[in-house]
Order: sequence, then C-alpha cells, then structure tokens
Amino acid sequence: MQERQRISAAYIWAGYLLGFALGGFFDGILLHQILQWHHLLSLVDGVGDISNQVLFDGLFHALMYVIAAVGCDFSWNEDPVLECAPEGGQ
Repeated sequence: MQERQRISAAYIWAGYLLGFALGGFFDGILLHQILQWHHLLSLVDGVGDISNQVLFDGLFHALMYVIAAVGCDFSWNEDPVLECAPEGGQ
C-alpha cells in the first residue's frame, strides 16, 4: 500500500517567506549595494538625497530579515511529523 505525505501549510508558508526574503536579499545586496544600479526609492520625487535613499535601503534589508525570521519560525515550530494518508483515502 502506497502512502502519500501531506505537507503542513506552515511549511508551505515558510518556503514562500524564505524565498521572498532571499529574493529581497539578492536585490538589496547585489543591486543596491554592490552594483549600485538603483536604490529602493530611486524614482520617487522628493527623495533625491542619497542619504535618504540609503536609509530606506537599510529599512528594506531590515524588513527582509524580519520576513526571513518569520519563515524560519514557521518551519522550526511546526510539528515535524507529517500527516500521511493512504492513496485514495482522506
């Protein structure tokens, strides 16, 4: 008898959140800091001062850390036993 595993919604959300945060880290570190192609608010009028743009880049990084921490919390605090159901079962 084959069994299939059902993954908890917390693990799925953990994957989404960690993937989103890693994308934000890639954008913030590579494109904002290393290559300096753009800043978070480059095209917003009234935020032309580079110190303000760097400040908002830093806040963006802090938000990505929070999102990554929530994703890690979702995956670490979930019950590690996955629910198994026989094929064709409920």
